[in-house]
Amino acid sequence: MSARSTGTRVRHAALVALDTAAYVLSVVVVMTVTSTLLAIVLGGDFVLVKTLLFVSGWLVIGYATARMWPSSPDDVGPPTKTGRNPGRFQQYVDRISPLRWLRSELRPNERLTPPTKLFVSGVGVLVASFLMEIGGVVA
Repeated sequence: MSARSTGTRVRHAALVALDTAAYVLSVVVVMTVTSTLLAIVLGGDFVLVKTLLFVSGWLVIGYATARMWPSSPDDVGPPTKTGRNPGRFQQYVDRISPLRWLRSELRPNERLTPPTKLFVSGVGVLVASFLMEIGGVVA
């Protein structure tokens, strides 16, 4: 890693955080809309929406954990410098996000890994479910 100034490192960390936040917000919105539509189709109420968000949040966390798990002992070690191909959802988030002009400075291998973003997104979905619960959203 090259020697960078403190300002450059802070800017880079801020770009990574903004990139991750845009991804998490997109996942939370998609999961909330999907849960709401599914609850309407099933004839449920907002309690069902909260339940679906809770369950889907844990499913996303479980899926992300499985993707982060090394497949063999050889996979454990320092990260490689090879680039990652962004997935379709990441490309969609990149297109719709107003941060797309800032993110151009981030190479794919400088971003958080997709499983890490999914894990944080699952936590975000659980937070959305929790906020609906304590916010008094009821039938």
